[in-house]
Amino acid sequence: YTNSGLVKHCKEALKLKTVYMWGGLFREVTKSYINQLSGMYPEQYGDSRKRQLCGLIGKEYYGCDCVGLVKSYYFGGFGLEKNAKGYVGAWDYGVGTMYNAAKVKGKISSMPKKEGVLVMTSDFGHVGVYVGNGEVVECTLSKFGDGVVKTKLKDRNWAWWCQCPVIVDDTGVTKSNTGT
Repeated sequence: YTNSGLVKHCKEALKLKTVYMWGGLFREVTKSYINQLSGMYPEQYGDSRKRQLCGLIGKEYYGCDCVGLVKSYYFGGFGLEKNAKGYVGAWDYGVGTMYNAAKVKGKISSMPKKEGVLVMTSDFGHVGVYVGNGEVVECTLSKFGDGVVKTKLKDRNWAWWCQCPVIVDDTGVTKSNTGT
């Protein structure tokens, strides 16, 4: 798994119909998937959100959360069958544990202008993938949208960056420069 592969994966995700699902790993929205995730995270799935998600069943929507977008790359791609085949428990990181496991990381001010690095909020509650040109692909439920979206690096208060510990850097970029 490589930085360029992660960027390609994120750009492909932008072409799909997506919705933010807390705890999700980029699987097709089905009743069983909604029930599974709402059972694990009941405080994140109110009745109105569950109704909204149920309205997407059978319409080729995929659900994931921010770190689920990243993990879906190295767990096998989009959809239930592919994810199930590629799952590795040791790689099932949350945002904070992913940052802690990273060997190359730092404050956002030191981020190299390197496609495929991860950017994170100060509380490690959200992650996105830097895809170049000052842009980030992220899965969010916010003013930026519901699902996988492309945003500007400067439009969020990203505080940290890291090289995903599961992914090999194939960019050849070594210089720190945010370019913002």
